[in-house]
Amino acid sequence: MFKKRLSKILEEADEDPLEAASGRRQLDQEAAVLREAASEAVAAAAPALKAEGPGPAERGGAGWRDCLVRALVEMPPEVAERVMSALPREVLIEVLKGRDDPYLKLALMLLK
Repeated sequence: MFKKRLSKILEEADEDPLEAASGRRQLDQEAAVLREAASEAVAAAAPALKAEGPGPAERGGAGWRDCLVRALVEMPPEVAERVMSALPREVLIEVLKGRDDPYLKLALMLLK
């Protein structure tokens, strides 16, 4: 998404520098919104994780995939949607591929 916008901004810079600056400002604003969503996600997940004591990563039982999934499902739905939209699709698919669950494997096949 950002790559397409960035290439559009670069094309506009060749044609009209003022229009390119406007596109750059819009891109900066969207990046700020994504940073804010990530901060909100961390703030929303922090109390739940602290209340349960050491998390799976500290116990050595889970990796980043499990922590990401847990954080996403425990945060408010609107925040989770914003965070997931900020993540590359490949990251989310990698998270799903990391599980040995036949239902998830079927879902991945259907998504292709």
